[in-house]
Amino acid sequence: MIHVFMIEDNVLDVELMTMALEESGIDFTLHGANNGERGLELLQRAGQDLPVPALIIIDLNLPRISGLELLAHARAVPVLKKNPIVIFSGSLNPRDSEDAIQGGANAFLAKPISVDGFLAIGKQLANMVSMTGHP
Repeated sequence: MIHVFMIEDNVLDVELMTMALEESGIDFTLHGANNGERGLELLQRAGQDLPVPALIIIDLNLPRISGLELLAHARAVPVLKKNPIVIFSGSLNPRDSEDAIQGGANAFLAKPISVDGFLAIGKQLANMVSMTGHP
């Protein structure tokens, strides 16, 4: 079983992503935060009182602390430096994608409208996890 951190303020997106991960066959436990401050706390607890996640999914536009700021914090935490981090956003601005990749994200995934789109993302995430050597 792997641990996934998801920092997302939209409850429906969390539910759809959970379904997508389940459908992809990943055996996981989801640890979530619904704003940037709680997300920062979650990242800081990795490897201490929470397991180190095999995958981190961060919404770009979060209340209180932005997804890009959280990405920078995650890359500064020694146990998270090499973990796959996906920035997840509804933004269509190419600059957001560029900033995320330059900031250390492994991928920038646009939020789809359809359930099928979420299922496709689940498969992409499963491939990312399998490439890192996690079960």
